[in-house]
Amino acid sequence: MAWALLGLGCLVCVEANAAAAPGDEIQLSTDVLRFDGDYGTKEVKVLKGKKYELFSYSDWMTCTQRKDGTLEITTKPYNFFYPRQASVILTSKKTNYSKVLTVIQTDGSRRPEVAPRLTGKNLLLLNDMDLSKAKFYYIKEIHKNKSVDNHPIKIKATRYEQGIATHAPSTMIFRLNGAKRFQTVMSIDDEIMSRNETVTHGHAAYEVLLDGKKVKEGQLNLLDNEPAVLDIDTKGAKFMTLKFIDGSSTYGDHISMGNAAFEYDGVAPVMVTEEEMNAPEPNKCAKCAQGEGPKPCCKEGVGHKCGQPGHKCDKPAGEQCPKCKAAAACPKTKATQARKHQPRKKAPVRKNRARRR
Repeated sequence: MAWALLGLGCLVCVEANAAAAPGDEIQLSTDVLRFDGDYGTKEVKVLKGKKYELFSYSDWMTCTQRKDGTLEITTKPYNFFYPRQASVILTSKKTNYSKVLTVIQTDGSRRPEVAPRLTGKNLLLLNDMDLSKAKFYYIKEIHKNKSVDNHPIKIKATRYEQGIATHAPSTMIFRLNGAKRFQTVMSIDDEIMSRNETVTHGHAAYEVLLDGKKVKEGQLNLLDNEPAVLDIDTKGAKFMTLKFIDGSSTYGDHISMGNAAFEYDGVAPVMVTEEEMNAPEPNKCAKCAQGEGPKPCCKEGVGHKCGQPGHKCDKPAGEQCPKCKAAAACPKTKATQARKHQPRKKAPVRKNRARRR
């Protein structure tokens, strides 16, 4: 990044002292020279202006001038997602008037500047969900449609209008409710490119688990040329867990997820806590959930899937439900008390008949 800062500083200094002189203006055949997926030498003609000084500071681009005044711009090969930029400055010796030629080089991947917004009736975007139950580091909440530093979400030079951002380490758990698919594009956000030490920071790992079983894992590095793409088949699973694990340090582990969405029919998936994920299922007692049924528990309104509805009232009073405490309302207790108050019937006396011989 030093080349960009140095070129910018030089440009600011020259333009600050520049005085426009119409008679000595410098005109070029182009003000912006692009190298999209290629490298080598390209020419820029000087259409107006003769006596000028040439300034160019870059470790990947050189500029030389031929005798006829034509500029030859030569660049080195480039294979990186983030466009690099440098400047060639032509300054008049007489009036100090300056002209800037901007040189831009990309890897030629033709990534879109802005990712299209997702649309669809059966899609639930994560930025439209309640994400307050997620666990994360450093930030106060999961950011929606903004990066960790509150910039537009930018993944490998593409800006995403829809997405979320978190800071590793981070964990998100979703009750799928029958959702069929989860998709997203994710990476360390490009905002870390503006920091110094980009080589040693901005590294994290990720894991995707369905009902506790790992189905996908990988690494997220700032200098990766391509983002990580998730396309998870969630059919048949009850919970999906998405974990982000920090690298050697947490510095720069700003993770952005673009166009993150569930595809579902019926009930929409929701975010839950780890405690909610591990809790017994609704309409099922703890023992049934652990596979020890069929044993009903003392819980009001529980419809046991083990096939034994009702109440078991042999628990301590502090653990019984309101209906069990009210003896008259408990089916089992009511039946027991009714049997206690009924007079015991005497057994009928059987008369022995004389046997016939």
